[in-house]
Amino acid sequence: MACFRKIRGFGLSGPQELFNKLAAKCRYVNENCIGLLKGRFQSLRGMRMDISVKKYAEMMIYFIRCAAILHNLLLEDFEDWDTELYDFDETAETAETAEPDTIFESTIDTNDCQDNRDVYAKKFWDELMNNL
Repeated sequence: MACFRKIRGFGLSGPQELFNKLAAKCRYVNENCIGLLKGRFQSLRGMRMDISVKKYAEMMIYFIRCAAILHNLLLEDFEDWDTELYDFDETAETAETAEPDTIFESTIDTNDCQDNRDVYAKKFWDELMNNL
């Protein structure tokens, strides 16, 4: 969901500024998590898949879930793991990408996204005002 943008001559309303601030916090946490996973699992860096194909999108989700699970297990019991590194990036470089699948084409209605963004902005603002 996109953040609100200032229009020339107009500022953002309180709910819009709050929404942008909360969205930025979520984006920061998300990007930090992705960076940690890519730092630990180098194979995620070289992974090239056409996620418009449903099969490849699902595979990418499984790879990321597995990496997150392994990362959390390593945080708990790092001493018990064999840390010898294996290089699996060759398979990522030779993987073929398929033609886009029509399942995911034009499935997002931007008007619905904007309406949802406005609803969430108002909801966050109302919660903030009620807690003051």
